[in-house]
Amino acid sequence: MMIRLALLLALGVTKGGPIFIKNDAPLRASTAKNAKTLKQLENGTKVIWLGPDARLKMMHKVRTKDGVEGFVMQQELSPSFPSDGGVSSSISAADFAMGDGGTGPYDGCWRRY
Repeated sequence: MMIRLALLLALGVTKGGPIFIKNDAPLRASTAKNAKTLKQLENGTKVIWLGPDARLKMMHKVRTKDGVEGFVMQQELSPSFPSDGGVSSSISAADFAMGDGGTGPYDGCWRRY
């Protein structure tokens, strides 16, 4: 979890700065598992990042454009507008460099040459 936080910071995300929701994510009232969902945030929603929770670093506090503050899970945050181009975030840099992200019909074909 600390690696992802370090990555967000390395990509220029600062407290009080913009960040995007990837996938659809619930905005929760607290970090508790059974916390009330304040609203559903859609893929691509721009929010203000207020930082990770002091105790549960995987939960991050954000503020919506209408001023609602709550928590989302770290994996639902992206420093840039998320694309829906079908490229998985779990692929390796080497596969991505092959041109199809390792997900298309030509996956691995270049490795033979």
